[in-house]
Amino acid sequence: MTTIPSIKLIWDLYVVSRSQVWELRAEVLDCLAGRVEKTDKIDSYVHLQSDEVRDMFDRYLDEMDKLIILDLFTALEGHVRADFDDRVRQRKRDSLSKSYRLIEKSGNNQGRTPFEDLFVSWKEHRSACGSYVGRIRGLWHFRNWLAHGRWWVIKNGPMPDVNNVKRSVEGVLNCLGIPFF
Repeated sequence: MTTIPSIKLIWDLYVVSRSQVWELRAEVLDCLAGRVEKTDKIDSYVHLQSDEVRDMFDRYLDEMDKLIILDLFTALEGHVRADFDDRVRQRKRDSLSKSYRLIEKSGNNQGRTPFEDLFVSWKEHRSACGSYVGRIRGLWHFRNWLAHGRWWVIKNGPMPDVNNVKRSVEGVLNCLGIPFF
């Protein structure tokens, strides 16, 4: 049984969590404005000024976006690696599967095929998916930055929008024919 999270599960969690953060933010601001009573849930925020509350909740939402982007990328990688393993083990006859077997046999992967090699195979054997593959390749440095602790200054522009990452992940999985729900 696979434990790869579905894109839908990740997205549903994002929507629900984001909504809860916005509701809590509104409740704290209403309390600070005297419109509602203080509750235990908002007690740790009532010492702040309204601008500080807005800034803090903006940081919460920004961090949530980064976590969801990383989760979307890890789900993509999980689905693709499961598909890779399936194609190699079942010895499927299509050109992508044959390319995967050549990568596997090359022995350069030391037990784990570099994801960049899969990008190259997709581009060569699923040319109709080129725009989706290009988008994912263009975003992959953000995945690496998120996954490896964000310790360096990212040079490739601003963080991508979480909605665009979701569309790109779904697009490449759909185009490659990899089920992800």
